[in-house]
Amino acid sequence: MAPGSSNSLLPPALKHISAWVLDRPLQPDLLGQCCDRLRPAPIGLALREALRANGHGNSELLEWHWDQRLGRAEGWLWQQGVVQYFRWCRGNGHLAVRAQLRCTERSPLQVLA
Repeated sequence: MAPGSSNSLLPPALKHISAWVLDRPLQPDLLGQCCDRLRPAPIGLALREALRANGHGNSELLEWHWDQRLGRAEGWLWQQGVVQYFRWCRGNGHLAVRAQLRCTERSPLQVLA
């Protein structure tokens, strides 16, 4: 293959790819819907890091969702027999955790499928 011959194929390929990407419909805004798109992986990692940094490293996230418009995550976590409600603002790193329900374990917990 002659030097530079691969470069001649690149511009048409890029035009084809960019046209395909631009022709794709935009995803609709999520307003109050609960689905996996409301729990993006990068936000989940940052949330778990914030929990560790604030002394909640041994807690388990039970349920949470991300509100893109407000820039915050909120939900429920389990820590040492207590179900706690939390709200975390990603912009300023503020984490508020409130105990809601104290539980006693008489038998091992089972995960519901």
